[in-house]
Amino acid sequence: MKATIYMATFNKNDVLPNVLYSIARQKVSFPFEVCIVDDHSDVDPEPIIRKFLPDAKYKRLDRQRSFDSLACHILDMVSDDSDILIMQSSDIIHTRENTIETLCNGVGKKRLCMAAVFNTNPPLDMYKNFKKHLPLIKKGKPRNKKTKKPKGRSRFYFFLGAIRRSDYESLECSKGPYCDGMLARELDKSKFTAYYPKGLIGFHQHHSQTTVPCTRFLSCDISCNLKRRCHALGWNSFDDYLKEKEK
Repeated sequence: MKATIYMATFNKNDVLPNVLYSIARQKVSFPFEVCIVDDHSDVDPEPIIRKFLPDAKYKRLDRQRSFDSLACHILDMVSDDSDILIMQSSDIIHTRENTIETLCNGVGKKRLCMAAVFNTNPPLDMYKNFKKHLPLIKKGKPRNKKTKKPKGRSRFYFFLGAIRRSDYESLECSKGPYCDGMLARELDKSKFTAYYPKGLIGFHQHHSQTTVPCTRFLSCDISCNLKRRCHALGWNSFDDYLKEKEK
């Protein structure tokens, strides 16, 4: 078995150290790799990545392309012999040293294995005294509302979840840009189930909200908070966002 952690990031350099440290401390009985793609952040995160994960595969896009386009780089970066994909947000901390092992052991045919995720506000330098701050989980609020009844659609797959590579490749959305909502719909159509191992938890670090529209802003038929926020700002396309950013 071989696994790949795939992570997309944009302007989250402040929360990355805790995330990367939590991955670096993983104890795994099989090989795994880490692939990170950056959507042309204002400050290149590569020095931070190399500090904690020197061997990570890293790609920085030549211009910002939006979060849904970042999914197009997954299969391009993953090694041919990797069997399982672990996709996670770049602000999620692994709270156990066996998170990767547990996720990979829990996947099955058309079955996702996912961590329950809690909103927390740990110090940005938590990595310096990691174990001291782990009890923060007791103060966190559940981010993933499917934790107690992990049936049907999982809207929070991107936070921290694993899927068999072959199953991922079978999904229609794996062939082009997609967001969480589009992926969830594909998983529903293909009758995937979700499994949450007891005690497997991730910290979702508090950070300032970044509103960036996706490339399918007008053509998408999925209702989401992001679309409503973008309309409130007067953006009707990704180009509108880029023009505003350039001012």
